[in-house]
Amino acid sequence: MAGILVKDHDAAVEWYGRALGRPADTVPMPGYCAEWIIGEGAMIQVVHDPERGGRSSVSLVVPSIDEHIAALREAGIDTPERTTVPGFIHYVTVADPEGNQFTLVESLTGS
Repeated sequence: MAGILVKDHDAAVEWYGRALGRPADTVPMPGYCAEWIIGEGAMIQVVHDPERGGRSSVSLVVPSIDEHIAALREAGIDTPERTTVPGFIHYVTVADPEGNQFTLVESLTGS
């Protein structure tokens, strides 16, 4: 589980809904915590924490970074071109409105 700490919970839930392509899967504590299930045993939580918000970082491995970059742009999220570490990964990092880092990674090694 990756926790992303935010100051403005409602705005962050809206942004991550666009970034992940769907609304939160569960909202166990409205106004405080929203959750997206990413895969078996993998979850992102957006948590209201005004004192520490904006200092989180999360990385997700995706099968096709180009498809995800296109989806982010389609959702209106400013997304730079991907970076490549030859023979290892493609990645792109975007910042949410509070400065938290959201990185998508595609493995080039098959693992």
